[in-house]
Amino acid sequence: MTSKSALVFLAILLYLSLGIFFSKSPLNGWYELLKLLELGFFAWLVSKERAIFSLLFWAFGIGVIVEGTLALLQFFHQGSLQGIWYFLGERFYSASTPGIANATIHGQLLLRPYATFPHPNVFAGYLVIAMLFLLPYVFSLRERSESKGRKVLAILAVIFGSVVLLLTFSRTAIVVFFALAVMYVYLKFVTLRIWTLLGICILVLGIFFDPLLNGRFTDIHGYMEAVTIRDLLAQSSWWMFVNHPLFGVGLGNFLPSLPYYLPRNVLFGLLQPVHNIFLFVLAETGIAGLGVFLLVLYKAFTNSWKNKTTPLFQFSLLSLLAICLIGMTDHYFLTLQQGQLLFVLILGISFRKNKFQVTNTK
Repeated sequence: MTSKSALVFLAILLYLSLGIFFSKSPLNGWYELLKLLELGFFAWLVSKERAIFSLLFWAFGIGVIVEGTLALLQFFHQGSLQGIWYFLGERFYSASTPGIANATIHGQLLLRPYATFPHPNVFAGYLVIAMLFLLPYVFSLRERSESKGRKVLAILAVIFGSVVLLLTFSRTAIVVFFALAVMYVYLKFVTLRIWTLLGICILVLGIFFDPLLNGRFTDIHGYMEAVTIRDLLAQSSWWMFVNHPLFGVGLGNFLPSLPYYLPRNVLFGLLQPVHNIFLFVLAETGIAGLGVFLLVLYKAFTNSWKNKTTPLFQFSLLSLLAICLIGMTDHYFLTLQQGQLLFVLILGISFRKNKFQVTNTK
């Protein structure tokens, strides 16, 4: 680390520490600061790991198959399976568990599968990132036996993962994945453009005619209810910033501060982070904190774009877009362990040097 980088790091650390010092719950803040340092160290390790491409292929390829199988079984069982799955991270729940994520499809209540994640939306976000990584393998033109084996696994994982993604009923993740996948294929493979356009038509028709997806995307009442909740949280986060423009309410202090900004008659059930990562950063760390956050994203985007000829940076570019788009309607990339790890993994890849470039899979 250069002396300039060290000074910037210390300045950010001091800034966040001052925000924590004046917050309502300093202990929460100090814990979150340690967590941030841990995640930063993980991102640094990812940026230095030479074998990251191969490691991620097997992790995502096998992960989508295993997690997708569990999610599929949960959906048909309408509850957790337990047994060996408990030791892999699944927890006990059923469609009638209080607070569980259900989807009302044409008047019928259906459990949204969790796999081993804390919420179906987080599971959907994982599937999106994993399948975006596998896309270059799906369209690889290599003929070596090793590449053929990887291509088969990638194709199976993307097809199976796409089906499971639909069953999560996570509207934003579904739209973002298929939009980015179509964009990737359309821009990269000229000869496949007509098939890409045909795929878009089939997807739109499938959503329109499929009773499950049609019910989820046309449930105006449920959609408006979700919008109302998000709007209340967004207003609360904005007023947190207005009242604390310099340092915000403090790192890790969004939830402790939230009851002071919500109407008393709607407080119960709304103690959750704002469903927008940019408003969340603004509320907790103030205007300078948001500025640093946006600068990090800008640097990650520009470095990925500069090296976009390699699959690894294509993946980081698409994933950064996915995180920003999903992050406009959800918070888990900043607030939950799995989402945080996915986010800093992408950041670590985005800041890799050119000397780590891998051979193109095309």
